[in-house]
Amino acid sequence: MENVQNQPKIMQQSQSRIPAIYLAIHAIQAHLAKVGIAKSHSTKSNKNKGNSNFQDYNFRSVDDIYNVVTPLLTENNIVCIPDVKSTNVEKLVDSYGKVSHHTHIEVEYKFLSILDESFVTVTMAGEAKDSTDKGSQKALSNAHKYCYIQMFSIPTKSSTDIEQSNQYYDNNNQQSYNYSQNAQYQQSAKQFSPK
Repeated sequence: MENVQNQPKIMQQSQSRIPAIYLAIHAIQAHLAKVGIAKSHSTKSNKNKGNSNFQDYNFRSVDDIYNVVTPLLTENNIVCIPDVKSTNVEKLVDSYGKVSHHTHIEVEYKFLSILDESFVTVTMAGEAKDSTDKGSQKALSNAHKYCYIQMFSIPTKSSTDIEQSNQYYDNNNQQSYNYSQNAQYQQSAKQFSPK
């Protein structure tokens, strides 16, 4: 009769349950990897045309992030609970005597699965500069936005766009070329793939 204690540990590990929070995070990352969230807003506006020091750039607004991520959290039974750990507000006065406030915050976000109460925490810094009383709200929005971007590895392009950007065409025969066809890439992939 075989001794139960001699059974491989691998069998015991494979029967253990993966916490629901990790499965949910993976599901959200997999979805976002396919669709991405584009940088669809631009800082270009009439109010900045006279300011030669102002740099134009594209960005994703906090609402863009919320509109995509919040339904995914709900579908995957996750709640996100913020806890502000620290706040620091600096009063700044420019050379014209105009006062603004530079707010720095540190927020811990708890991502909790309502299925099994498993959770992960993420600590994120946020900052904002404001001349009125909105610095804290802006800093909180900044921290939350970048927490989601980092937590779920949100790309700025869809996987279709990424695949297209990884391909190029040979000028002579117009054949498609994908980096995965490269011999060096295949050798590297074999080295790191599970045996």
